[in-house]
Amino acid sequence: MPSLNVILIAILAVVLTGVGSGYLGYHQGLERGELNISAQRDGKTVTKLQGLIESQADLVDQANQASIQIRETIRLRGQQDQKITRGLQDALAQQQDMVQEQQTLAADFRYSADVMRQLQASHQRASQAATGGLNSTVPGTQ
Repeated sequence: MPSLNVILIAILAVVLTGVGSGYLGYHQGLERGELNISAQRDGKTVTKLQGLIESQADLVDQANQASIQIRETIRLRGQQDQKITRGLQDALAQQQDMVQEQQTLAADFRYSADVMRQLQASHQRASQAATGGLNSTVPGTQ
């Protein structure tokens, strides 16, 4: 039969092993709990960041659409400006033809009333277009 000392040492070893295991188990559980809370917090942060990224993507799409509209407006404005310029060039060429036909001296040269009206109307449209911005139409050309 084992001696009492051996039995006491065995019981003490079992108790110490149980206490040590309990201590380690407690701290591992505590650490895992902290990690779970941290993971939940990080998950919420990731979700918020994904929402911000998606909203930024929407803003980028809106900016691209605005850019396309601006380019189209500039293109249309350029076409209208070319049309007005051609009209003025035609009116001035017509006046020049009349001057050459009449062989008027340069000192006596006068533009016709029609050309002057066209120039004045073009001047007014250009002034209004310059102050109206890109999105407004050129007055009198709709």
